[in-house]
Amino acid sequence: AIWDIIYEHCSYFTSHSLAYLFARCGFTVKRVEPTFAGQFLCIEALPANVAYQEGSADKVQSIADEIALFADRYQRKVDEERSKLESWRQNGKKVVLWGAGSKGITFLNVLGQYGEIEYAVDINPRKSGKFVTGTGQQIVSPAF
Repeated sequence: AIWDIIYEHCSYFTSHSLAYLFARCGFTVKRVEPTFAGQFLCIEALPANVAYQEGSADKVQSIADEIALFADRYQRKVDEERSKLESWRQNGKKVVLWGAGSKGITFLNVLGQYGEIEYAVDINPRKSGKFVTGTGQQIVSPAF
């Protein structure tokens, strides 16, 4: 979900890193589980009666490993989407983006394909006639 890496999201955690943070801050973690189709994490924790006990070094290392893997997966996804756009352009196809919300705007800005996608379609009538921040695509209604 690399298009979710947006300024509105103030922090990012794995289940291990979130539990680690709560434990370090004096809580006993009861459970951590994904919500909203895996987009968010929910934690249930209670104030602990004992001082924090240092967690497993393996769990901390797993966080570092996941970050390294994410960087590689992120770049592969960006390259894959750029390749699709280039292929469609070479085949004479015109591409528009559906949705000029945060994910759509992030998609356009990450790809940096100025001119490859001319329009962004959005159902919000207040956005129609405006332009995407950063890349400048005109936002149009579905009727367009």
